[in-house]
Amino acid sequence: MKLYSVYFFNYLKYLLLVLPICLFISNPVLSEEQYKYPDIFALESDNQWTYKKKINGIISEISERVSVDSITFDSPTFFIEQTSSLGESTTNTWYQRTLAERILIGFETNGTVNLSYYFTNNTGLIEAWATIEVDQTKSSQATGTASWLPFNINLDVTVVAIESVTIPIGTFQAYHLKYVQTLNVLGLIESDEYSVWMLPFLPVLKYDYPEKGYTVELSSFKIKGGAIDMYTDTDNDSLKDFEELSIYHTHPNKRDTDNDGIDDHIEIQNNTDPLQSNAIMSDINKNGKIDMQDVIMIFQALTTN
Repeated sequence: MKLYSVYFFNYLKYLLLVLPICLFISNPVLSEEQYKYPDIFALESDNQWTYKKKINGIISEISERVSVDSITFDSPTFFIEQTSSLGESTTNTWYQRTLAERILIGFETNGTVNLSYYFTNNTGLIEAWATIEVDQTKSSQATGTASWLPFNINLDVTVVAIESVTIPIGTFQAYHLKYVQTLNVLGLIESDEYSVWMLPFLPVLKYDYPEKGYTVELSSFKIKGGAIDMYTDTDNDSLKDFEELSIYHTHPNKRDTDNDGIDDHIEIQNNTDPLQSNAIMSDINKNGKIDMQDVIMIFQALTTN
C-alpha cells in the first residue's frame, strides 16, 4: 500500500507539473519527420496479398501482386496479376490512380476462355474514392474492345454501411460497398452484382458474390512496396502499422501521436483519444465528469504498461 501511495503521489506531481505544459503546447497530430505513407488504395509496385476463396466447400488461395505496366496503355498503369493455387480461372486488372480515385481501365480473364477488355477514349470505371461516406453512390461508364469486338460497360457503386467484418486476419469495422456491373458486347448483356468490404491503405478485405456462390477473404498482405505486413510495428508502440493507418488513424512512426506523454496504445486501451493532447484528462469511466477515478484508471494503465 505504501509503494502504491508513492507511485500515486509521483503521478499526481506529473499531472500538476507536466500536464499543463502539454496542454498548452500546440503540436501537429502528425510528426514533422519525413515519413512516407503507403498508398491509400494499396496501389504501389511490389505490393502483394493473398485471399482465401471459398466455393462449394472448396478453399483455394488467390494471390495478387502489383507492378507498373508501361506498355499496354499510352501511359503507365498499375497492373495487378492474379494467380490461383488450384489453377482456376483468374482475372488480371489495370488501374489508373488519381489524387482521389482508383479507376479500372482494363481487365483480362485467364481460364477456359482468355479475353482481354481494354478501355478506350480515356474512359474508366471508378471502383473506390478517397472520401467514402455511407449512402454515397457513384456511376461510371467505359467503352473499349475485347478481341476486336466493341463493348460498353457500366459500374454503379453504393456505400451501404459501416459494418463489422471478420476475416482470417481479424475483425474490422469496414465500409460495405455494393457493386453492380453491366457489360454489353454487341447487344449481349451480362450483369454482375457483388459486395466488397474495404478500409483505407489496405487491399479489399472481403468480396462476396452471392449469385456465383463464393466469397474471397484477405488472409495476408504486404503494402508500402512490401515494407508493411500484418506484424510490422515501426514505432514499437504495441499497435501494428496497419492498425494505426486504417483503424486508429495514429502515426505509424510515432509512439505518442498527440505528444501528451501517453503512448498511443495506452490511450486506446483506456478509451481516450490518441489524437487529442488533453486525452489524459478525459472522462474514462463515462460518468459524465472528470474525477479521481479517471486519474486512478490512467495511473493503473501507466504502471501496468
